[in-house]
Amino acid sequence: YVDNGSYDRIVQYDLTQPSDSLISKSESIRLFPFISRVNNNLKEGFNFLTTDNNHTNINFGIVSNTDTSIQFCNFQSTVNNILPFDGSNANALIPTFSHYYYQRINFSYEQTFQDMPCIFKAYSCFDSTTFEWDFGDTASSVLNTSSMKYPVHIYKDSGTYKVRCIKHRYDQDNDTMIKTIHIQYNPKSYLGKDTALCAGQNIILTSPYIYDKYLWSNGDTTKTITVNASGIYILNTYKYYAGSCDALEVAVNADTITINIVPNPQKITQHKYYVCVGKTVTITAENTGMKYLWNTNDTIQQINVAQGKYIVKISNLQCFIYDTFEVVNFNTFKPAITIQNNQLASTKGNTYKWFNADTLVPNESKQQFEPKHNGYYKVLITDSNGCEAISDSIYFERIFAEIKIYPNPSNNVFTIELPNGNNEEYTLELYDAIGRRLQLKYSTKEGVTNIDLGDYASASYLLKITNTSGNSWVKKIIKQ
Repeated sequence: YVDNGSYDRIVQYDLTQPSDSLISKSESIRLFPFISRVNNNLKEGFNFLTTDNNHTNINFGIVSNTDTSIQFCNFQSTVNNILPFDGSNANALIPTFSHYYYQRINFSYEQTFQDMPCIFKAYSCFDSTTFEWDFGDTASSVLNTSSMKYPVHIYKDSGTYKVRCIKHRYDQDNDTMIKTIHIQYNPKSYLGKDTALCAGQNIILTSPYIYDKYLWSNGDTTKTITVNASGIYILNTYKYYAGSCDALEVAVNADTITINIVPNPQKITQHKYYVCVGKTVTITAENTGMKYLWNTNDTIQQINVAQGKYIVKISNLQCFIYDTFEVVNFNTFKPAITIQNNQLASTKGNTYKWFNADTLVPNESKQQFEPKHNGYYKVLITDSNGCEAISDSIYFERIFAEIKIYPNPSNNVFTIELPNGNNEEYTLELYDAIGRRLQLKYSTKEGVTNIDLGDYASASYLLKITNTSGNSWVKKIIKQ
């Protein structure tokens, strides 16, 4: 209760202010002036004071029913508690009554995350009412205050802040509300990190918070959208505040995410390679420039392999496929050798190489050939696919044609029939019974020839016959 010499009033002060002058300026509640008598014409809900002429008996009341006598509230009225307020004296403490009929200031707030607009809403619908806000965020400098009914403030740091709202009316009916709010830590991105998708894949973008309005950069207005194309996607969100006096739409957040569509590696329908037995072939994965991992643990695009099944993982970032390669041996058959008429013959091939033991027989590259010497022979053939195969070894012993000598015994001349058809030349040499070579040495073509031993003594002799292929025959002849 303050008596300023001209009229009486009850006011409320903010005693948390640091000085008397600031306390005096913090007036926030003004009650109606002093009334010295009961007035049944007062409007219901008004506050009033009654006192005697000496101001020694001060009573405070609220008009609750204009048809009955005034109802008083319980309060402290006689305590002499004098406090200085710019020369005015307080003669009584503020009463402890209910202000049910009196319009009080209050406010709410939403979206308490750092770096996001915090929306405050003052509740008061009286005309000619102004507001004085202090958001308790001294670091925001001039942005720390506002005179709007629905102000928006962005707290850059999480933490606890004391927010004050003062309502001012034309009739000096002022009120103050102070609330402590906690600003939570806010991740900078809520749509997520920039993302790469494989072609054909989708990603769902959604706001983790509930708002009244959503506006995506592609024009969608839903909380969640499904994306399958490259691009930059922006979401703006809004809160809508509708009161009994006015309404407000406030943009409260925005975030951006970039989506890149990555081409999938291309898969070939089938890879099948043929290779000769014991040989290798180079297989190549498709999609040059990507990453490769074979089931052989190789990580290059091309590998050299023999018969088998091979799988490669081809990756383009997180997009990948598996591709399969099959390497099959050609059906190559081992050649076989037959012997006929002193000739060796191989089963059919494209090319032939003959070997005596492991030594290549020179100038013999046909399917058949006649060996000059006995031995173990084999053949290496190449088939139409270029594959080589070698036969088993076979022993060859040359069968010579019969050489006829007549008459035997003979007095002087011996007739000799040599084999025909081989275009061979023959050398005839004469040896005595104990193996000494005699002077007779005679060369002739194939066919029939004669030798004359008229100058030799009667005895048994050995006739050695050798052809140009190196084959030899030894025959016993008797000179009578």
